[in-house]
Amino acid sequence: MTLSIVIPAFNEEAYLGPTLDSLRVAAAVLEARAGAAVETIVVDNNSRDRTASVARRRGATVVHEPVQLIASWIRIRNSGGTITSASRKTSTFPLARRAP
Repeated sequence: MTLSIVIPAFNEEAYLGPTLDSLRVAAAVLEARAGAAVETIVVDNNSRDRTASVARRRGATVVHEPVQLIASWIRIRNSGGTITSASRKTSTFPLARRAP
């Protein structure tokens, strides 16, 4: 099983790093417990900041989408995962405690 996480992003340089860090920890737990592969795809919606660079440094696949507001839904359809998750806005997921 592969979980594809698709994150549409527009000028999210300040928030994307912590979000991807949290997702990496959660993905490691999922991979260890269920043997599932996790891929993270950031759809850069024509950002003017370093959103794409931040995503690449954290291991995400970056797809550039110049047409704003539709990026995530087009790319979700084309992701390779058997389960796909998408977010409409970049969010950080605080890690209050690590899973055992």
